[in-house]
Amino acid sequence: MGAILLISGKEFNADRFNIGWGLKPTTIHRRGEPVRKTKSEGKKKNASTIIYDISAAEYSDLPKQIQDATAFLKDNMSYLEKLESDKTIGSIAIDFAFNSRIDRLSVEVQRDYLPSEFIRLAGSLNIEIRLTQWPCDSSE
Repeated sequence: MGAILLISGKEFNADRFNIGWGLKPTTIHRRGEPVRKTKSEGKKKNASTIIYDISAAEYSDLPKQIQDATAFLKDNMSYLEKLESDKTIGSIAIDFAFNSRIDRLSVEVQRDYLPSEFIRLAGSLNIEIRLTQWPCDSSE
């Protein structure tokens, strides 16, 4: 999946979170759970996080992810505005996961941008923007 919405906080109760929208969470992480499932005795999560998929666009289609995220913000503005009053929420973010196109053969520099409309909407809701870039697959 491409873009996701993350809502998290140290005192946030992801299991009881409900603001009335029809979205179902993709993933729930709970404070105190192991960071790595294979190392239960290791480091623990310091916050609870609920994750929603907000774009079904592929990693290779960042512009579509941004388009979907913009539509999501517009369509869910009234729900997202309510989150600011929940003092257990420490952060709200949209994370775009996308593939690097830099292969050092045909692409030397990669330029991507976030349209001002998206930035304005996310900023008005105090939503952080995260960019997660994956290495280029040179076998394609």
